[in-house]
Amino acid sequence: MSERVECPESNCTHSVPLKYLKNLRAHLSSVHQWSKERISSFDNERRKLAIEQKGAKVHGCAHCGKFFSSSTHLKRHVSQMHPNEYAPAAVPIEENDREEEEEEEEEIEEEMEEEGEEGRKKGSTALSRDAQ
Repeated sequence: MSERVECPESNCTHSVPLKYLKNLRAHLSSVHQWSKERISSFDNERRKLAIEQKGAKVHGCAHCGKFFSSSTHLKRHVSQMHPNEYAPAAVPIEENDREEEEEEEEEIEEEMEEEGEEGRKKGSTALSRDAQ
């Protein structure tokens, strides 16, 4: 059975299969008189929750607040939808994002240095065995 999306209005039992989400949008507009902006906001929050549930990092557009699961998709969105606007491409979702990225980069550099040292030690051990 496919996943269903329920109407977010209280006391409404309407739901649609996920692949027919456009029918829920039409329902929200016609039955509950939701504006296009409110429907768009609802879609965006659903998108953010889906990304978070997958465990992926959420990337937000600084211009319109739309959420994406990858920085590549965000950059494409900004270049296509906001080509003449100047602002940072992403809205930080977590305050520690930049610190986490820097820590990850440092860890990778440390691992590479350790691997390099291990390789040099193995090479010098092999040379000393060959000399014997």
